[in-house]
Amino acid sequence: MKARSSTGSAVTRSAVARLRAGERGNALVIALLVLLLLSSMAAVFVAVTKTEKQISGNNLRDSQSLYVAEAGVAEALSRMSTPASPSYMGETTSPPTPGWGRYVVQSGAASSSDPDHANTQSDGLDNNGDGQVDESGEAYPEIYSSQVGLARPLSYPWVKVRYKQITVAGVPRVVLFGDHDNNLATRPIQNIVNGHPVLIVTCNGTENNATKTVEVEALRLPGPTIPGSIYTEGTLDCKGTSFLIDGNDYDPVTGTIVTGSTPLPGVVPTQGASAVDCNTPQGWNNIQGSGAVPSISPATVDIDLEAVYDIYEGMADISYNGTQMNPITSGWGTMDDYKIVCVKGGDLHLSGVNGGGGILLVEGDIMISGQFTWYGIVICLANVEFTGGGSGIHIYGGVMTQGNISSSGSVSGNADVLYSSSTIAKLTEFQTYRVCSWRER
Repeated sequence: MKARSSTGSAVTRSAVARLRAGERGNALVIALLVLLLLSSMAAVFVAVTKTEKQISGNNLRDSQSLYVAEAGVAEALSRMSTPASPSYMGETTSPPTPGWGRYVVQSGAASSSDPDHANTQSDGLDNNGDGQVDESGEAYPEIYSSQVGLARPLSYPWVKVRYKQITVAGVPRVVLFGDHDNNLATRPIQNIVNGHPVLIVTCNGTENNATKTVEVEALRLPGPTIPGSIYTEGTLDCKGTSFLIDGNDYDPVTGTIVTGSTPLPGVVPTQGASAVDCNTPQGWNNIQGSGAVPSISPATVDIDLEAVYDIYEGMADISYNGTQMNPITSGWGTMDDYKIVCVKGGDLHLSGVNGGGGILLVEGDIMISGQFTWYGIVICLANVEFTGGGSGIHIYGGVMTQGNISSSGSVSGNADVLYSSSTIAKLTEFQTYRVCSWRER
């Protein structure tokens, strides 16, 4: 066997050693590159996470400030919806005043941060109610928010509430929402004739460094519309000549017809004019209103009184179950403080001196004698009998019955059913203001 050369082996080992040393150098470079890549990725991840966290925080604060602004709108609409509430801030007289408005603030002079604060100085109206128009510094008066005094108040520095208005023939008019033509077949619309004012509410909400301003348009749905002083789905029997059924528009304070007002029919029967009867020829003259005497206009729309009853039953301030014999009526509302009184599953019998204001709902029969005064509307799902005595029965508003006002019921004695648009319009107070449009400013 031939012996291996020691010189060749040494050369080979040297080459291998150099090769391995080179590989160790390459591995170090690769490791450094990988480390650099991982470090870059980590830095990018941290930067992206921080940016997304900031974006998320900004979005959260933006959303919170938007919710705060909407809370301010909700306070304003609540304080405009209930005249009997101590926090009510709307007008207490009618008709509505063009240019009326208010600021709800959490600190004095906060309304000055409203970018449109100075616009009232050039709108040609008396916005602050001092009898002067467009004087220097004129602005809507400020009212403190219900948030004042709370441990952690929501931060809406100012809320502006004002009437929506238009100019007609150079005259500013408040835009209303309601039954403009007293026609049950047409839906309520915005108009300048009848209804409650449409509101424009603007609110600025803040959360940390975020701020949002929203503006809404809000309206109140009208209360039940009556076609005449009496609406009946049965028959009507009028006895004697001391009663009065009148579709002319009465002022409930003075008891006189409003000058220039538009009358309604005295009686609107779904079964036609033949459903009405008077036992004396002179009695027909006591059914007055629009058109010729007797003022009787057959119904063009069959009102779903059960649906109307169901709506207001759920809102009742005072409820009774079963037949009621002379319940105490001292809490049944007044001309200025309406209530919803409901008698479910029975009749209502009243005698003596009684009265109230708002909506009286009776599922059974109504039998009233003696003295009774009601401001608003009476809705009965059965029969009605009014027998006045003494100062008599006086209803300023209207009566709507699903049954008869004859046979087992009638109108006789000193009993008056007088249409009054002002008492009917106040029924809208049972409806809160609702947002009909929304935008972010």
